[in-house]
Amino acid sequence: MNGYRELLGTDFDGRSTDGIDDMIYDAFESPRHRKRVPGLVALMNDPGAREI
Repeated sequence: MNGYRELLGTDFDGRSTDGIDDMIYDAFESPRHRKRVPGLVALMNDPGAREI
């Protein structure tokens, strides 16, 4: 899991979500967000990643 859509466009069960807000708020209630941290860090440090 390392692409923008996989990291921020799906919930923790792999279902597509309309906005990253739902995923971000769900992270407050579930420790499953920790699995995405390495991918998010890599995405933030990727100079070729698209800006949102």
